[in-house]
Amino acid sequence: MEILRLHFMNPGLSNRKIGRTLQISKNTVRKCLIRFQCSGLSWPLPKDYSESEVYSKLYTSSLPVEDESSPIPDWERLLKEVHRPHMTLQLLWEEYKETYPDGLGRSQFYHHFRRYRKAHLPPSMHMAHKGGDKLFVDYSGDGLSYIERLTGEVVSVELFVASWAVSSYSYAEGTHTQKLPDWIQAHNRMLRFFKCVPNGLVPDNDKTSVTKADFYDPDLNPTYALLADHYDTAVIPARPRKPKDKAVVESNILHVQRFILARLRDRTFFSLQEANEAIWTELEKYNNRPMQLYKIPRKQRFEELDRPYAKPLPAEEFPYIHVKNDVLVDKNYHISFDKHFYSVPHALCGSRVQVRRTNSVVEIFCDGRVASHKVGIKEYGYSTQDAHMPSNHRFVKGWTSEKMVNWAAQIGENTAAAVRKVLSQRKHPEIGFKSALGIIQLDKKYPKARIEAAAKRVIYFNYITRKGFIAILEKGLDKKPLPDNSSGKRNQPLQLALFHENVRGAEYYND
Repeated sequence: MEILRLHFMNPGLSNRKIGRTLQISKNTVRKCLIRFQCSGLSWPLPKDYSESEVYSKLYTSSLPVEDESSPIPDWERLLKEVHRPHMTLQLLWEEYKETYPDGLGRSQFYHHFRRYRKAHLPPSMHMAHKGGDKLFVDYSGDGLSYIERLTGEVVSVELFVASWAVSSYSYAEGTHTQKLPDWIQAHNRMLRFFKCVPNGLVPDNDKTSVTKADFYDPDLNPTYALLADHYDTAVIPARPRKPKDKAVVESNILHVQRFILARLRDRTFFSLQEANEAIWTELEKYNNRPMQLYKIPRKQRFEELDRPYAKPLPAEEFPYIHVKNDVLVDKNYHISFDKHFYSVPHALCGSRVQVRRTNSVVEIFCDGRVASHKVGIKEYGYSTQDAHMPSNHRFVKGWTSEKMVNWAAQIGENTAAAVRKVLSQRKHPEIGFKSALGIIQLDKKYPKARIEAAAKRVIYFNYITRKGFIAILEKGLDKKPLPDNSSGKRNQPLQLALFHENVRGAEYYND
């Protein structure tokens, strides 16, 4: 106990000085400190620990004794180093031996490190998995590439990896990207490879899986959620900052990288398919290789432990669907989606809808499917269905100049001529249709004969507007004869005669 007190309460005190103080050798001090480091104890000791209990912990455990004269590694630093990316305990031991050639042997180094780690890491729950329950999916940090034959361009390939929680039976393939379409199609091929479906898929928290990460209730990517519904499985994203949730797949990604990618490192590929065929060849070897711990292959463990408890694979694979939630229906009862506009029932103006698109069809949902369109080809074009329009819009949609003139002709020849003139003067057909309709619908209030007479008058004065018609009809000017223009004098503002029956004109004063 005195060795420990002097060492921990006087950090600058050397083993030699501690030995002199206690009248023992420095090696005895060093051996005691080594045993303390490997015992699992920490300073300060618990208050209820007696000296005999400490002695029992230090000297009755079966520790190797041949390493006690070797330099003591800095276990605290090594414990941090081993968690760095791509770091292994083997490499740490090799670096230690380079510094201390006469230091601990490999087995002693591993033994003491594991005892130290067990004593200084916080306790954690063992993740017990059930057969057929979970399938871990992720992209590897490393991939490979191929050369495009025509251009010579080097194309990067991402490595998709999936691994069963119990058997570690794995699947791998290359994809061009980690984006949603490749992610979904990789899942389809993965499940065809396994010929069954897990009870739960465990992805990471990337955007292809989760739109909003949350420790308790993450928001799933809507397309990924539809895939899960199609295969009757659940999506259980790994919790943020909880690496043990994905320990299986992280470990298998590393194994796949080492086993498959290392064997393909000197191969040259000229297409994605060629690269995948090579990956699948090595994957078969990987799955059929006996595991060091269980002495049987992963494939055999899968057939015995996972597949019997997994769900059957549906006959049809999931078709890729681009899903967009919370899309606003504009006031013109159309939604904007992928640079095209699609109609919905006009009653949904201002609502928020979900849009789903396959390769050929766009479907719109709001408490069920409300619209279905073929995928629009024209950029910023409109796909509109008559059934979605208000009744007055359906009416307008069928208008043409010819129909409008024929409708006006039912009132009379002059009205048809006036409407024809209106349509020719407007820059946009829809504006002309509205103006012409305003004239034609005067027959709801006035007799056709009066409208016909008013039409003759507005044509005469070349003032063909709905306002002109109304002014004539309200003042009864349609019943007045037109001015005699035989003299050819038409210099007065003739439009005034449309609105004022008392305007006589210059001819009156020339008599």
